[in-house]
Amino acid sequence: MHNILIRGGLAIAGFIIGTLLWGSWFTVKAGYVGVVTRFGSVQDSIYEEGFHLKLPFIETAHEVN
Repeated sequence: MHNILIRGGLAIAGFIIGTLLWGSWFTVKAGYVGVVTRFGSVQDSIYEEGFHLKLPFIETAHEVN
């Protein structure tokens, strides 16, 4: 029983960590720029094409032509 609880806890922790990692990066395609909003407010940074990091669930990335 103790072993099942440990495995279940590890599975939940792995899912949470995976979700945070998956939601923390974004890609800006060639020919676009990226703008990040934090809780709906536009931030000052403009992101060029490529891979970038953001805060998952707090920031949202948008591509602008």
